Amino acid sequence: MRFLSLRCFHFRNIADSSFVPHERCNVFFGENGQGKTNLLEAFYLLSTLRSFRTHRNEECIELGFSQSRVSAQIEHQGVSHQLEVTLDVDKTMSKVGKVDGKVQKSVDYLGRVHAILFVPEDLRLLRGAPMLRRKFLDRAIFNGCASYLIEAQIYERVLKQRNALLRSRDAEMLSVYDQQLAEAGAVLYRRRTMYLQELLPRFSASFERISQTGAVATFLYHSRYVTEPNANICDQLLSRLTRDHKRDIETGYTHSGPHSDDFEFFLGGKPAATFASQGQTRALILALKIAEIQHFYETQSFAPVLLLDDVGSELDAQRTEQLFLFLQEIPSQIFITTTDQNQIPFKIERENIPIVSGRIEAKAIEDLSRFVDEGDTKSAKV
Repeated sequence: MRFLSLRCFHFRNIADSSFVPHERCNVFFGENGQGKTNLLEAFYLLSTLRSFRTHRNEECIELGFSQSRVSAQIEHQGVSHQLEVTLDVDKTMSKVGKVDGKVQKSVDYLGRVHAILFVPEDLRLLRGAPMLRRKFLDRAIFNGCASYLIEAQIYERVLKQRNALLRSRDAEMLSVYDQQLAEAGAVLYRRRTMYLQELLPRFSASFERISQTGAVATFLYHSRYVTEPNANICDQLLSRLTRDHKRDIETGYTHSGPHSDDFEFFLGGKPAATFASQGQTRALILALKIAEIQHFYETQSFAPVLLLDDVGSELDAQRTEQLFLFLQEIPSQIFITTTDQNQIPFKIERENIPIVSGRIEAKAIEDLSRFVDEGDTKSAKV
């Protein structure tokens, strides 16, 4: 799976730029504030229909404009498609995804590109809010299981309806929503715990490879409604929701369910959030991301696209070296941002691409016109 081209119109500070990436490793380098991370965000938007930096579409549109557009040609297993995402603050449909020129519903658009993101904020996973760990889990599961998006959307819809009922203090219909939420929640619980079970041996092995200390790294999923993991999860969640009626009505909020679950890291049997050093924290998160990539590659039988935003600034030299030794073993197309291309120890099959004031200063490519939309070629910049 790889990107054959990328084009951005009025996307953040990128007014109009196109380029054809290297099939292996692309290193975007330049001073801070030039637009390096914006390019990763464009790739991520094309992959997931979401930004990894904001939920507000208008923040992704160049100042002074009402619309932005990113497009790309992708190739997977010998089949190519043209993807396009348009953001428009003046229209009801503020975000539109197209495949080969045809507007798609999100469930039909998604799954065309599988991208794994590694950003400095991931280092907050160990000690940050539970929401960060839930987002990591949900994003990782969806990458390998497209139906998970629909399952999560069903749960979120029922949760929203139940919370609205709680705020109205109308308890008559509560049992109906309890049942629906328990059924939808049990699906998410099983998906998450199964994924973590499959991820754990890869995570533990990756940590040992990175640290070489003999300390065993593990993690454990927590939910306040499951007391018997081998028993019926739906029944256990339903029982807890029923028991929580009084408290939920008083607060207008559903306390129990996958939306409040968490998972915890352990190192040598001790809670890592309390006892891990800064170096061990970096090693744990690096091991987690390596395990995520390994799991995808081994279960899907093809390599995902990798998006790495300035991770060299957060990892020390030893762990940066470990990361890139691993990346050279996985045949992914890689996009990396850095202020200094010499800090990236990926030695083979790579292209350094300077980014200056939102412009991709890549060398000219004569056949670029076959990757850009008809009628737009004249305004492309390379």
